[in-house]
Amino acid sequence: MARCGLILLVMVFILLLAGCQQESKEDAVRILIFSDIHPAYQEEVEKELQQRAADSPLNVELHPLSKEKFAVLLAQQDGDLYMADTEYVKSLAGKSGLESLGKLAGASDVEEYRNGQEHFGASLPSGLIPYNQNQQTLAAFVPSFSDQKENSMEVLGKLLNRRNR
Repeated sequence: MARCGLILLVMVFILLLAGCQQESKEDAVRILIFSDIHPAYQEEVEKELQQRAADSPLNVELHPLSKEKFAVLLAQQDGDLYMADTEYVKSLAGKSGLESLGKLAGASDVEEYRNGQEHFGASLPSGLIPYNQNQQTLAAFVPSFSDQKENSMEVLGKLLNRRNR
Protein backbone atom coordinates (compact mmCIF):
# COMPACT_ATOMS: atom_id res chain seq x y z
CA MET A 1 0.00 0.00 0.00
CA ALA A 2 2.83 2.38 0.87
CA ARG A 3 4.45 1.57 -2.47
CA CYS A 4 1.29 2.62 -4.38
CA GLY A 5 1.18 5.85 -2.37
CA LEU A 6 4.82 6.56 -3.23
CA ILE A 7 4.21 5.90 -6.94
CA LEU A 8 1.16 8.18 -6.86
CA LEU A 9 3.16 10.91 -5.12
CA VAL A 10 5.94 10.67 -7.73
CA MET A 11 3.40 10.85 -10.57
CA VAL A 12 1.74 13.95 -9.08
CA PHE A 13 5.16 15.57 -8.66
CA ILE A 14 6.06 14.86 -12.31
CA LEU A 15 2.74 16.26 -13.52
CA LEU A 16 3.25 19.36 -11.40
CA LEU A 17 6.72 19.92 -12.86
CA ALA A 18 5.47 19.38 -16.41
CA GLY A 19 2.67 21.90 -15.84
CA CYS A 20 5.09 24.53 -14.53
CA GLN A 21 7.39 24.17 -17.53
CA GLN A 22 4.51 24.61 -19.97
CA GLU A 23 3.35 27.75 -18.16
CA SER A 24 6.75 29.44 -18.54
CA LYS A 25 6.74 28.68 -22.31
CA GLU A 26 3.36 30.42 -22.59
CA ASP A 27 5.02 33.69 -21.51
CA ALA A 28 7.44 33.52 -24.44
CA VAL A 29 6.86 35.50 -27.62
CA ARG A 30 6.15 33.03 -30.43
CA ILE A 31 8.00 34.09 -33.55
CA LEU A 32 6.90 32.38 -36.75
CA ILE A 33 9.46 32.65 -39.55
CA PHE A 34 8.43 31.78 -43.11
CA SER A 35 11.58 31.43 -45.20
CA ASP A 36 13.86 29.04 -47.04
CA ILE A 37 15.91 28.36 -43.88
CA HIS A 38 16.20 24.60 -43.32
CA PRO A 39 14.35 23.42 -40.17
CA ALA A 40 17.57 21.79 -38.91
CA TYR A 41 18.81 25.30 -38.05
CA GLN A 42 15.83 26.19 -35.84
CA GLU A 43 17.82 25.95 -32.60
CA GLU A 44 20.65 28.14 -33.93
CA VAL A 45 18.21 30.74 -35.27
CA GLU A 46 16.40 30.81 -31.93
CA LYS A 47 19.70 31.27 -30.03
CA GLU A 48 20.73 34.16 -32.30
CA LEU A 49 17.39 35.94 -31.97
CA GLN A 50 17.38 35.29 -28.21
CA GLN A 51 20.77 37.01 -27.91
CA ARG A 52 19.53 40.03 -29.83
CA ALA A 53 16.29 40.19 -27.85
CA ALA A 54 18.25 40.16 -24.56
CA ASP A 55 16.00 39.15 -21.67
CA SER A 56 12.78 38.59 -23.63
CA PRO A 57 11.81 34.90 -23.72
CA LEU A 58 11.29 33.64 -27.28
CA ASN A 59 9.91 30.56 -28.96
CA VAL A 60 10.99 30.51 -32.62
CA GLU A 61 9.36 28.29 -35.22
CA LEU A 62 10.66 27.91 -38.77
CA HIS A 63 8.13 27.26 -41.51
CA PRO A 64 8.62 26.71 -45.24
CA LEU A 65 8.06 29.62 -47.58
CA SER A 66 4.47 28.68 -48.39
CA LYS A 67 1.57 31.07 -48.87
CA GLU A 68 -0.82 28.30 -47.85
CA LYS A 69 0.93 27.63 -44.52
CA PHE A 70 1.22 31.38 -43.92
CA ALA A 71 -2.51 31.87 -44.54
CA VAL A 72 -3.50 28.86 -42.41
CA LEU A 73 -1.50 29.98 -39.37
CA LEU A 74 -2.87 33.51 -39.68
CA ALA A 75 -6.41 32.16 -39.92
CA GLN A 76 -5.79 29.96 -36.87
CA GLN A 77 -4.61 33.09 -35.03
CA ASP A 78 -1.37 31.38 -34.15
CA GLY A 79 1.83 33.20 -33.12
CA ASP A 80 2.78 36.64 -31.77
CA LEU A 81 5.33 37.97 -34.26
CA TYR A 82 5.47 36.98 -37.91
CA MET A 83 8.55 37.21 -40.13
CA ALA A 84 8.00 36.42 -43.78
CA ASP A 85 9.00 37.28 -47.31
CA THR A 86 8.27 40.95 -48.02
CA GLU A 87 5.76 40.00 -50.73
CA TYR A 88 3.71 38.07 -48.19
CA VAL A 89 3.68 41.05 -45.83
CA LYS A 90 2.91 43.57 -48.60
CA SER A 91 -0.11 41.46 -49.56
CA LEU A 92 -1.61 42.18 -46.12
CA ALA A 93 -1.91 45.93 -46.79
CA GLY A 94 -5.51 47.00 -46.48
CA LYS A 95 -6.44 44.04 -44.29
CA SER A 96 -7.69 44.36 -40.72
CA GLY A 97 -6.10 42.58 -37.77
CA LEU A 98 -2.63 44.13 -37.92
CA GLU A 99 -1.13 46.07 -35.05
CA SER A 100 0.28 49.52 -35.73
CA LEU A 101 4.02 49.66 -35.15
CA GLY A 102 3.49 53.10 -33.66
CA LYS A 103 6.71 54.29 -32.06
CA LEU A 104 8.77 51.65 -33.85
CA ALA A 105 7.94 53.29 -37.17
CA GLY A 106 10.24 55.97 -38.50
CA ALA A 107 13.62 54.23 -38.51
CA SER A 108 15.45 55.60 -41.54
CA ASP A 109 17.05 52.25 -42.39
CA VAL A 110 13.81 50.23 -42.22
CA GLU A 111 11.34 49.96 -45.07
CA GLU A 112 7.84 50.33 -43.65
CA TYR A 113 4.58 48.88 -44.86
CA ARG A 114 1.45 50.95 -44.43
CA ASN A 115 -2.21 50.26 -43.94
CA GLY A 116 -3.52 53.72 -44.79
CA GLN A 117 -1.85 56.02 -42.27
CA GLU A 118 -0.75 53.22 -39.93
CA HIS A 119 2.60 51.43 -40.15
CA PHE A 120 1.92 47.72 -39.74
CA GLY A 121 5.13 46.07 -40.96
CA ALA A 122 8.85 46.68 -41.21
CA SER A 123 11.64 45.13 -43.25
CA LEU A 124 14.29 43.30 -41.25
CA PRO A 125 17.97 44.17 -41.63
CA SER A 126 19.89 41.73 -43.81
CA GLY A 127 21.96 39.33 -41.73
CA LEU A 128 19.53 39.43 -38.80
CA ILE A 129 18.34 35.88 -39.39
CA PRO A 130 21.24 33.39 -39.64
CA TYR A 131 21.25 30.61 -42.25
CA ASN A 132 19.18 32.70 -44.66
CA GLN A 133 21.14 31.23 -47.60
CA ASN A 134 19.44 33.21 -50.36
CA GLN A 135 19.61 36.43 -48.34
CA GLN A 136 15.87 36.60 -48.73
CA THR A 137 14.42 39.95 -47.66
CA LEU A 138 12.11 39.40 -44.72
CA ALA A 139 9.61 41.72 -43.08
CA ALA A 140 7.91 41.50 -39.70
CA PHE A 141 4.50 42.38 -38.31
CA VAL A 142 2.48 41.83 -35.14
CA PRO A 143 -1.05 40.46 -35.59
CA SER A 144 -3.75 42.05 -33.43
CA PHE A 145 -4.92 38.65 -32.15
CA SER A 146 -1.61 38.15 -30.31
CA ASP A 147 -1.81 37.87 -26.52
CA GLN A 148 1.77 39.18 -26.36
CA LYS A 149 1.41 42.45 -28.33
CA GLU A 150 3.52 44.60 -26.01
CA ASN A 151 6.25 41.98 -25.66
CA SER A 152 6.20 41.36 -29.42
CA MET A 153 6.65 45.08 -30.08
CA GLU A 154 9.50 45.20 -27.59
CA VAL A 155 11.21 42.20 -29.21
CA LEU A 156 10.75 43.68 -32.70
CA GLY A 157 12.19 46.96 -31.46
CA LYS A 158 15.24 45.16 -30.11
CA LEU A 159 15.69 43.24 -33.35
CA LEU A 160 15.45 46.51 -35.30
CA ASN A 161 17.80 48.14 -32.76
CA ARG A 162 15.09 50.63 -31.79
CA ARG A 163 13.59 50.45 -28.33
CA ASN A 164 9.87 51.07 -27.95
CA ARG A 165 9.73 54.40 -26.12
